[in-house]
Amino acid sequence: MMLVGNSGKTLATCRHVAWLWHALISEIRQWRHVFTTRAGGGYCVFNAPSLYMRPETLTLRLTLTSFQQLRQASAYHAYVVPRLAACGVTFDFQIKLEDFECSNYSLTEVDFSGATLVTEIGEGFLSDCPNLTSVSTAGLSSVTSIGDGFLSAGVGLKSFDASGLTAVTAIGDRFLSWCKRLETFDSSGLIALKTVGRWFLSSCTGLKTFDASGLTALTSVGDNFVEGCARLERFDSSGLVALKTVGHGFLESCSALEAFDSSAMISLRTIGRNFLAGCTRLERFDSSGLTALTTVDDKFLARCSALKSFNSSALTGLISVGDEFLSLCTRLDSFDSSGLTALTTVGRNFLAGCSRLERFDSSGLTALTTIDDKFLARCSALKSFNSSALTGLISVGDEFLDHCYCLESFDSSGLTALTTAGNHFLQSCSALKSFDSSPLTALTSVGYCFIENCGCLETFDFSGLRSLTTAGDCFAYCLGALDSESLQALDNLCRRLGLD
Repeated sequence: MMLVGNSGKTLATCRHVAWLWHALISEIRQWRHVFTTRAGGGYCVFNAPSLYMRPETLTLRLTLTSFQQLRQASAYHAYVVPRLAACGVTFDFQIKLEDFECSNYSLTEVDFSGATLVTEIGEGFLSDCPNLTSVSTAGLSSVTSIGDGFLSAGVGLKSFDASGLTAVTAIGDRFLSWCKRLETFDSSGLIALKTVGRWFLSSCTGLKTFDASGLTALTSVGDNFVEGCARLERFDSSGLVALKTVGHGFLESCSALEAFDSSAMISLRTIGRNFLAGCTRLERFDSSGLTALTTVDDKFLARCSALKSFNSSALTGLISVGDEFLSLCTRLDSFDSSGLTALTTVGRNFLAGCSRLERFDSSGLTALTTIDDKFLARCSALKSFNSSALTGLISVGDEFLDHCYCLESFDSSGLTALTTAGNHFLQSCSALKSFDSSPLTALTSVGYCFIENCGCLETFDFSGLRSLTTAGDCFAYCLGALDSESLQALDNLCRRLGLD
């Protein structure tokens, strides 16, 4: 018994002295109590009968009196703990759980009811335990932070009750991520939670509901929050009153979600990429709470193919939107821009591919100065466009209203400040019968394929293009239907620009 009384570090070192010592320390089959001495008189008691034999039901209880962190003992216990089928942990000293029970294929249940003095859970705790089915958080009322990977890849876990985590203010990455069988998640205890890292409950494909009503202190969530939860049908956001920042992939690809209500999200200022993108059954989106929103990144509500309408009346503080805003919402037939009075720039593919949208009212876009490529491109059902409110618009990118086959009416009256238009401006708008350029007095440059392949165009007023100095090949396949006066004006313009 010369090994009894040594520290965990000493025991781990002794394992390398001789193979007999290694076998003895590793296979402590006959030891009922091992006392590991510490500086200052502290000790650790392992009640660990037959640890190496992996019994069906086995409980480990640790009592720590003077360790500053559990890592000091990890050289010893990390070797034996991963063989447990069940783990009950008690502590009588404030401590951090770390490097404990990771990648354990035998562990099935963990009870924290005796761990009331644990203050912090470190990185990787209980991650990759695929057969874990039960976790009790009842004793974790003193925990203030949870590190990355807590319970991640716990594919056997069907439910999780966070009611014991009442003091937690911060959660790291991968919290309960990739728990494929998780069906219920009770967040009622997370009343103090302020920040959440990436992949929170990400890819929990069995999850059907998420209730955020208790998350009243939450101010920031990282990327991929509840992302890829393909069976999620209901998301209650009523508690997100303090939320200010949302990362990329918020609720992305939750393909069973039918409605989203933002009415409580009155503090939200910035939204990352792919916000609710790919929610293919989403029919209703209430934006009434987004009054503080200033910035939206790429793919906001993109590919929400069941969405029928969008009301922007509450978005009065929105300054810029990224690429693919509401793009490929193939059933969208109503878009209200009345609230977008502060919007100055829009990215590529704004409402592009919304094949059922028939009318676009720009009345709210009074501050808009810059439009990137493919604005309303391939909106094949669009019949009219009114630009009367776009008096501050300076430049538009390529494929502006490109391939809008049903476009019959284009009101250019508001484009008085427009100086630059990219390639394919109004290209292949085969139903367009007239175009009035008289308001376009500031236009100096257009790209190639300007109003090209508009085979039904009958009248074209070129009088406003007197400032135009640069143009690519344009007006092709429009000549057949133009009246003689328009043809003469076109010929004069082409001579001035040096076009064939």
